[in-house]
Amino acid sequence: MVKRYGLLIEYDGADFYGWQRQQEFRTVQGEIETALSRMAKEPIELHGSGRTDKGVHAGGQFAHFDWTVPIPAQDLTRALNAKLPRDIVILDAKEMPSDFHSRYDCKGKVYRYRFYTEKIPRARQSRYALRVGWDLDQEKMARAAKSFIGTYDFKGFTSARCDKEITVRSVYHASIHRNGNDWEFITAGSGYLYNMVRVMVGTLIDIGRGRLEEDVIQQILETQDRTLGGKTVTPEGLSLEKVFYSAEEREAWTRSNSID
Repeated sequence: MVKRYGLLIEYDGADFYGWQRQQEFRTVQGEIETALSRMAKEPIELHGSGRTDKGVHAGGQFAHFDWTVPIPAQDLTRALNAKLPRDIVILDAKEMPSDFHSRYDCKGKVYRYRFYTEKIPRARQSRYALRVGWDLDQEKMARAAKSFIGTYDFKGFTSARCDKEITVRSVYHASIHRNGNDWEFITAGSGYLYNMVRVMVGTLIDIGRGRLEEDVIQQILETQDRTLGGKTVTPEGLSLEKVFYSAEEREAWTRSNSID
């Protein structure tokens, strides 16, 4: 009997060429599919909630697959982790409805981008956070980040490689947090365009260093002019933290993480 299973996945993306399976490169999807296929003794296709790029991490990616192996869901996590490399961990596995789809049933995602402000790079964080060499104005950045919240055409916050015809997205949460020289940008939304979070962060950093004015975000949302914003920051600081599969779960997260 064919059953559908869902996997909650954490991975260190530093040594992967992104999520999506590619014949010539090491990818997260490829590694998990290989492990599942060996267990099932037949090809298994894994469907993720979305793709993450080369160097991007995840603390809460979700994916599903179908198979006929008679193994309880509670044993699948242990069995699969034993076959996976150390930079991928299955946090949970559970049986899903037969019509569930990780991508099409997704109601939203949470992303986190980490960076730090120091003149000298940190060797042990070079794979997980961006170094910013300027002093930043936290208050300006925090005010500007709120401009992302709402439903807008985010075409001005994506790259030329974006292949989406519809570029309207809803952002429910966008905030800047700081602990000494360690910073992070957290955002939750209905979905994100190619490089969208990285352009958002690049624009906020340029606002924080005084290169751009606070109102530039609203200008870009009104004009969809990518040239007005900051650069696309590098991928190492980005992590997919959570995927929502109900509006209620998304709204509860947004309320609990809301700021004044």
